[in-house]
Amino acid sequence: MELQVIPRDEALRLLASAPVGRVVFTLRALPAVLPVNFVLDGDAVVFRTAPGSKLTAAVRNAVVAFQVDQIDPQTQTGWSVVVTRPSRGDPRSRRDRPTACEAEALGAG
Repeated sequence: MELQVIPRDEALRLLASAPVGRVVFTLRALPAVLPVNFVLDGDAVVFRTAPGSKLTAAVRNAVVAFQVDQIDPQTQTGWSVVVTRPSRGDPRSRRDRPTACEAEALGAG
């Protein structure tokens, strides 16, 4: 199986097609991964966090990774998109405080 890098527009299309993604962050100096529902707003990955949650505290102003994929076990083929960027709160929403990870650097294989 050969790993291929896909163009940014294709990575964004694939990212938008996934219903659930995984946010990867550091919690107490250890890697942590949580599945989250998300939307793609332009080229920003947006997901909600509960005020006061461990995820909210861990991703505030931190570099995080966000990953989605689709794998076919029968054909052993699929795709994966990974976004790695600093997270930021969305000032448009005071109550829900979504977190956005801008999808500027995308890698896929």
